Amino acid sequence: MSGDLDAADRPLPGRVAAAAVALFAALWGLALLRHHTLLGSYDLGYFDQAGWLLRHGRTPFVTVRGIHLLGDHGSFAFYPMAFLGRGVAGLLAVQAALLAVGAVPLWLIGRRMAGLSKPACWALLGAYALYPAVSNVDLFDFHPEALVVPALLGAVWFALGVRTTDGTGRTWPSTVAYFMCVAAVLACREDVAVTVACLGLLVAVEGRRVLGLTTVALALAWMAVDLAVVLPHFAGGSYVQGNRFGQYGATLGSAGRFMLGHPLTVAGDFAIKPNAYVLLGLLAPLLFLPLLAPKYLLPGLPLQLAYLLTNVPAAHSLTAQYTVTTIPFVFVACAFGLRRVEHLRRLLVVTAAVGFVIFATASPRHEPWRWAQRDRVDRARLAAAAMIPSDAPVSSTIRMWPLLAERADLYNFPIPYELYDPQSRDPKPLAVRQAEVRWIVLDTADRQQWTGLEAGARIRLLAPDNPLGFHMVFDRAGIVVYKR
Repeated sequence: MSGDLDAADRPLPGRVAAAAVALFAALWGLALLRHHTLLGSYDLGYFDQAGWLLRHGRTPFVTVRGIHLLGDHGSFAFYPMAFLGRGVAGLLAVQAALLAVGAVPLWLIGRRMAGLSKPACWALLGAYALYPAVSNVDLFDFHPEALVVPALLGAVWFALGVRTTDGTGRTWPSTVAYFMCVAAVLACREDVAVTVACLGLLVAVEGRRVLGLTTVALALAWMAVDLAVVLPHFAGGSYVQGNRFGQYGATLGSAGRFMLGHPLTVAGDFAIKPNAYVLLGLLAPLLFLPLLAPKYLLPGLPLQLAYLLTNVPAAHSLTAQYTVTTIPFVFVACAFGLRRVEHLRRLLVVTAAVGFVIFATASPRHEPWRWAQRDRVDRARLAAAAMIPSDAPVSSTIRMWPLLAERADLYNFPIPYELYDPQSRDPKPLAVRQAEVRWIVLDTADRQQWTGLEAGARIRLLAPDNPLGFHMVFDRAGIVVYKR
């Protein structure tokens, strides 16, 4: 289709770059607003501490999780992000920028691969800006997997879209750029290799057989090394994420065998209302147009469907980061689907806006403008965090992590006194960790995170008879601080 386009349209329009900048500002602004009211949670604290450790030249043994960064996931891509995004605001800026820059390859795919008119391409970008899954990834704390979205879109463009001036061949720089995009995706985490392998199959089907099959081999080899060597090495000899299919078996292998032998059980587990909500939320805001070009949609589905079978609650919702490998292919398919019904381009934007209202975390239904206000509990959280010396080891409930993460030793209460896993290649003895903790901060106001586990540990460890030597020094609005 590229030969049909006006030659003057070859350079990337400056308005597209401006639109990406505007989208970045909107995404970052929303994320900062959410952080202002201290709605951040587990992963924001986790990556904030990991980044602080890396910037200070320390081993990224993330104490809030009790594991090395590379023992949890193969998050090699986070290493440069840690230096680009300093602190919570910096990490949120990196994430927003990665999601926003996806608009650039999406424009190229729509305009020059799918052959859409400019108005249809702008409708496609409008739908991307309003797409609930993009906004929700932006607001679900921080995850380096946000890089997957622009990298996969870029890979599709460089493999299938870039052509020489005669419209027939490909240039070697585009092939190099393609593999750079693939490498960026693989560096995010181990399981995205499944999607990269599916991308390779698409590339092969589209006529670039050697490039596609090379991609499949590279993705499978990388995943094998990650699962068998890298992750076990940094996690004390085991793959800690293997329990995500624990309802089917103790290991990935046994779970896979059970699933193959009991397809009806698996189908029943899959056919639940939350999973249907996720799939509806991925397709309905785009007027189901991706279904008109299933070839381009399929690479994004296998890993997404696997997530919908895990025992991770967040993976069964549209609010988390588990859609990042699906988003790019949904939009590539949408571009080709829209080509068949360009007269619906205005309706696409309207549908995306309605989808935002229904499915987005920042939907007006959830009154995000209230994030600009801090209540007395938020003020108590800030006051409690200000009491803790910046270099002091502290054990804290999760909601307080983003305020305390930039230090060497931050634990998830009641760790390190209870529930500590010694099989994690910890560079510091447990007894030393327990002796060093002088502060404990408990957020009892957040009822979703203050469970019977934390309440029971508080009774055992911080009882009036003072078994560990802690005494209360702050108690306001459900935020309690202990010191010894």
